[in-house]
Amino acid sequence: MQSYVLWALLGMAGYSLMTLFVKLAERSGNATTYMVLAVSTTIVAIFAIAVVAMRGELKPLLLELERRPLLWAIAGGIALTVAVSSLFHALSLGPATVVVPIYGMFIVGGALLGVIFLGEPMSWDQGGRGDRRGGRRGADLALILSARDHSNRTRVICSISSALNAAKGVPLRLGSDENFTAAMPSKAGARSA
Repeated sequence: MQSYVLWALLGMAGYSLMTLFVKLAERSGNATTYMVLAVSTTIVAIFAIAVVAMRGELKPLLLELERRPLLWAIAGGIALTVAVSSLFHALSLGPATVVVPIYGMFIVGGALLGVIFLGEPMSWDQGGRGDRRGGRRGADLALILSARDHSNRTRVICSISSALNAAKGVPLRLGSDENFTAAMPSKAGARSA
């Protein structure tokens, strides 16, 4: 398994725990959204500065960083501020089961921006074989779990199947229930399986 996959899994676990801890902090009624955000982001900032210092990169960060990378880093900080403060506020207002799947769509947005602006390939065949399977299974599981009831889960599963067929070159008939019914296992097939 590639190291970036392990880091991605660690990040996923961290974000999952962060959601839980933010909800618990805000449920107390004593901490506002921005109080929780201030504490959380201060910890992130201290950790990031400590890592930069331990790696011997503090002097280059402060004195030698070129203007263009600095401006992109500032833009990233602004975007992250909007993203995280919006997430924390949304979690204070609504259930995590609704907020997190919506917020999690940043994955699609980030991937599309990478393709459009960075020229990165969008391919099922990118990375090692295990990376493809793990990425697909993780995305499939996220979609299935975010569906609120059984009938929606069935439609999500069929949509995934249709998308995979389309990626393989099988024509997709838009506006037709054939995609839905063709992806559904038959009752006879389900019994024999």
